[in-house]
Amino acid sequence: MPVLESKWDTLWKDFENVRKSEWLKATEAGEYNAMVKEAKAAKTILKALDSGETDLLNACGNTQGKTYDEVPFFLKAWVTKMKVLNKGDLKNKAAALLNNMDKATKPKTYRALKVLITGIDGITAHAEYVEKTLKDAAAKAGKEVSSQERIAAVQSMALAQVKKGATKALAEAQKVKANPTPETWTAMINNGGTRDLIMGLVSLASAQNKGDFGNVPAALAHKNACQPFNTGQAMAVLGDNDGPPVVTQRLKAWTQLVKAVVNDYQAHW
Repeated sequence: MPVLESKWDTLWKDFENVRKSEWLKATEAGEYNAMVKEAKAAKTILKALDSGETDLLNACGNTQGKTYDEVPFFLKAWVTKMKVLNKGDLKNKAAALLNNMDKATKPKTYRALKVLITGIDGITAHAEYVEKTLKDAAAKAGKEVSSQERIAAVQSMALAQVKKGATKALAEAQKVKANPTPETWTAMINNGGTRDLIMGLVSLASAQNKGDFGNVPAALAHKNACQPFNTGQAMAVLGDNDGPPVVTQRLKAWTQLVKAVVNDYQAHW
């Protein structure tokens, strides 16, 4: 919403209504026209500030086609335009014209200039308030970017852990497949053939709980499905009467779980 431009349009309308096209001497008219020229430039700046505010807020929100990466650029552009407004060229010209204006013979223009100067101060104060809110928004966006970068880094490490665990799990499973006995199954469990992958999934699920990043599939369901095969858990421990048929059955179930993990995350490794 073009707040600053709208405030300016209202102020200039009030200025003209008070002045009512009062006749000015040639010297007064020259100074007045110079001020009007400056007024047009001021409106252009205010319009640009409104537009810049919209772009910056969209970038801070990562919306409407704007991104966090553009926040510093939009903020710098906004602050640069604000410096031009703060120079007060229009107010200075209006004040100089007021000082040279004969209050007795040009009362309408004199009052109108006072209205204009007061209004300029009000608009500038509003722009300064907007500047503070935009800087706060940019700072918050910066923290959000840092947070996302940290989340991305943690998830990247967790994904590497999952990859390493899955690779190890498949290699250990091949040893058991070649000789499906209680001894080879127990050796696989003791060697981290299930635990390493599950711990990777635990790390990834924990990282994802802190924030979403990169469209990586949720790890919680995989972790829960694999957990019974963790060291000391029901599917990892064999009973006294569990022989090769049970080992083969469990190995098949475990291998399917590992392959499901690989299928979901391989594209992100």
